[in-house]
Amino acid sequence: MDGPDSPPSPKPRKSRCGIQCHQDSEPLEAWLLLIRIMLYNALTGINFSCFGVLYVEYTEYFRSSKSEIGWVVSIQGATINILGIFVSKPLEQFGCSRVAFVGSVLGSVGLALSALAPNVPVLYATQGVIAGIGFCIAALPSPVILQQHFSANRIFANGMGHLGYSIGHIIGPPLTQFLFEGFGWRGCILLLAGIMANRAPLGLTFWAHRKQKKPDQSSTGCFSNIIDFSLFRDKRFLFFCIGSMLQKFYTISYVNHLPSYVVYLGYSLDNAAFLTSFVFFLNTTTKLLVAFVSNMKGVNHLMQFSIGTFIGTFSIFVLFIYGYTALILSAFATGLHLGVTLTITWVILVDLLGVEVIARSLGLYNFLVGIISLICTPLCGFLYDVTNYYESAFIVMGIVVTSAGVIFSVLAVHVDRSNKSKEVEDEECEVVAELHGSQLSIAI
Repeated sequence: MDGPDSPPSPKPRKSRCGIQCHQDSEPLEAWLLLIRIMLYNALTGINFSCFGVLYVEYTEYFRSSKSEIGWVVSIQGATINILGIFVSKPLEQFGCSRVAFVGSVLGSVGLALSALAPNVPVLYATQGVIAGIGFCIAALPSPVILQQHFSANRIFANGMGHLGYSIGHIIGPPLTQFLFEGFGWRGCILLLAGIMANRAPLGLTFWAHRKQKKPDQSSTGCFSNIIDFSLFRDKRFLFFCIGSMLQKFYTISYVNHLPSYVVYLGYSLDNAAFLTSFVFFLNTTTKLLVAFVSNMKGVNHLMQFSIGTFIGTFSIFVLFIYGYTALILSAFATGLHLGVTLTITWVILVDLLGVEVIARSLGLYNFLVGIISLICTPLCGFLYDVTNYYESAFIVMGIVVTSAGVIFSVLAVHVDRSNKSKEVEDEECEVVAELHGSQLSIAI
């Protein structure tokens, strides 16, 4: 039931399939909110794509090893993924606008403090932990508020919301490079913190469409069980998570180390920033195509995921041809890889376990991704530090992503055979039921 200050709900009508849907499209208020959310997510996306450029300068300025610097982004990524499961409770209690505001302010404060860091351990605390907690808190309100405001156009709205992140990913590297050249790395981070602080007033506009009911026992129970390791009883989900951890090892390490590798080969930081943006540009355009294909009847989503993962193998292989053209091809392949895998992850989780447990399956999935994101970047940096040969890190990435592709391929074939066997059994049951019905009618 709507609250006294809430706008009246549009009258529902029955669709042909018996599902209630809104007769009218969403009001102007919802579409204006979508624009604000896209901008909010774009600002968030800048943070996730700027570190590769900063990685190069951090290593030179602090004269630290690549493994030491790698822990900065790893701590932040792990904080965002692992602690994200605890944000739903304050979101229920305080609402999207307050949570988005607090998270945005805290994230910007963490980045701003990083500009004053005298050494790398301070960066761990500021850009890693403080900013990580802020970005973690600020991440959930935007998709949640979208679900509240959109119904008839919810799929489109979610897609546009994700597009906001992609826009931020694309502009982040060249923006960071531009600010770095003009103001140095400290001024660059301070200005980035100021830019991202604009999320705070945007977050305050995330008003609920109507008064929400207090969470019932089932929703709080879902929260308390969100890290549900019992889901691993389904071996398909278990192997998908194992493969995903390997796949994420590659994607996170590649994006964070690509700029440093480009500079290592003798190219400029401008070239490095361009290639990183190119990765995310291809990611954005690929998502649109994959979303269309994934909705087609009979598509094997796991096989899609497997093919996308093997594209990652190609991206590593082509690196060893050397030359800037090879780097462009590698970035192109990684962009395709990201576009395919990121688009259908949620779809596969639903395919494997059902929509009823999506909160728990996604929570466990993100928890595992958080663990792997903590170690992958510094580990690859450590390989370079030990061998003084950057290719060694990318060789490991190639082995890991290929292993993931093999796991997904085997899983895709297994699931496809199981589904076909189930279809045959269902058809046989229908035939038996029809024969039984015919015999019964004859007897009568």
